[in-house]
Amino acid sequence: MEKRKITLKVEGTERMVELMEKLERLDIDLEAEARPGTITIVLHGTEDDIRNSVSKLRELGVDIKTRG
Repeated sequence: MEKRKITLKVEGTERMVELMEKLERLDIDLEAEARPGTITIVLHGTEDDIRNSVSKLRELGVDIKTRG
């Protein structure tokens, strides 16, 4: 089982609430924590599961920078 932590910068309370509500509805194994200006997401699963989860987040319009 792998884990990947993603930190998103979010401007505005409305956008943060909107994203958190969308995250709740996704069929993804994740933990999400909102703080002023950021949402921290920890994805869980196999490498393929995490890759698919990142794709689903991008479909929501979440800008995720990949490393390497």
